Amino acid sequence: MQDEIIWILTVMSLCLNILNNLLNLLPKLPKKRKNDKQIIIM
Repeated sequence: MQDEIIWILTVMSLCLNILNNLLNLLPKLPKKRKNDKQIIIM
């Protein structure tokens, strides 16, 4: 179980990093940045 949880967390962190990189490439959408930050907090 622990190995699966660690793997899932690793994949999720990679996905978040990719999303952050995409958002950094799209500075024209400040509203979406705020929404994504709220989702990450949740």
